[in-house]
Amino acid sequence: MQIKDAHLTFRDYDFKPNEPGYIIIHHAAAIKCTADAIHEWHLKRGWKGAAYQYFIDKKGIVWRMRQDHWNGGHVKGSLNRNSIGICCEGNYETETEMPTAQLTSLVQLVSFKMAEYNIPIDKVTPHKYHADTSCPGKNFPWIDFKSMTFNPIKQFQEEYGLKVDGIVGKRTIAKVLKLIQIIHTAREALKGERDGFNGSNEVHK
Repeated sequence: MQIKDAHLTFRDYDFKPNEPGYIIIHHAAAIKCTADAIHEWHLKRGWKGAAYQYFIDKKGIVWRMRQDHWNGGHVKGSLNRNSIGICCEGNYETETEMPTAQLTSLVQLVSFKMAEYNIPIDKVTPHKYHADTSCPGKNFPWIDFKSMTFNPIKQFQEEYGLKVDGIVGKRTIAKVLKLIQIIHTAREALKGERDGFNGSNEVHK
């Protein structure tokens, strides 16, 4: 995943603090657009500028628009001070397929932000859950997105007897680190056996 700063200039910088507890997914409702174009559209509406924290283009490049700790403007009400807004280039009300590069970057970005802010699975939602809108569109690949983003974490937790919440918390991280140590120890032991075997061959030559 490649993240670039869009280097946008906002109308003002009087942002309220943002404490992310949700991740809200949008589409741009435009088949082709850029981070700069969205910024201009939102400025023309009289807003500070781009309303989302992140924009993902169809090539899979992630553009940082607002800082995570700045309040958003992508959803109604106080949720703008409790969420990360991610907008995907495209109009998935009419387009029927999201490019693989874009979907992959969305999965990676959401997974990273879930871990960074301990955001649970049920708090990753489409815009339409919070407003009278179809955003991110009826053709948005929500099922694929969910399965790619959430299942590996939940499956790991379930397999190792952890709380199945999809959050990469302290216990999940501890289990991962323990498994890494076990694998490392096993590899070192195997390497030692190989070295011993080779050394034994050399002695008998």
